[in-house]
Amino acid sequence: MNFLTNFKPFPLFIISILGISLVGCSTDDNSEPTPIPEKIYYQIDGRKVFAGDPAPIELDLNSDGVVDYTIFAVLTANSNGDQLYVGINPIGANLIKSGPPNDNHFLNMGFLVRQNPNSIINNELSGNQIWTSDHSILVLRQTFNDGSTEYEGDWRDESETMVAIKHIKNQQSYYGWLNLSFDKKTEYITLVDYAYNEETEKSIKAGQKK
Repeated sequence: MNFLTNFKPFPLFIISILGISLVGCSTDDNSEPTPIPEKIYYQIDGRKVFAGDPAPIELDLNSDGVVDYTIFAVLTANSNGDQLYVGINPIGANLIKSGPPNDNHFLNMGFLVRQNPNSIINNELSGNQIWTSDHSILVLRQTFNDGSTEYEGDWRDESETMVAIKHIKNQQSYYGWLNLSFDKKTEYITLVDYAYNEETEKSIKAGQKK
């Protein structure tokens, strides 16, 4: 029996439906969701402050007219010599990542924690780290009565270094970083640049700009 004589073609509409189904399945299998871009607010700054300056650097993160952090340089003295405290003061409910407070320091300040490039900044802490609203130290320079000088803190090596911040607005948390550098010769602290994630409770990488 000849096969061709008994062949009955499929109706055209069935073939069309099968073709559409196959094409649709192929497209779905290879498709990937479009990534949602992160909303990172980044700003170059460049302002500097020195112990003799009449006012600290005032940082208004989101330009709403409210100061969120100040960066200061304050000179103190005791029986052992004088001390230059260079640090950051979170204003209001804002927080910064620091080590524990130290009773031997002015205002019991602890040392701020260096944030390595590309490290994740979120609510998580390690070791003795804390989120604090208190004054905290970037660099402590001590000049003793014998004339010797000693520097302490993660910013003492004069390289640009980042610190993690938690900006609180309307009881929501926004994570970010400040990049600062310290010059031992002039004893200026410079706010180089900064950024934060505009999405609430979302992490950001240290140094992330977009």
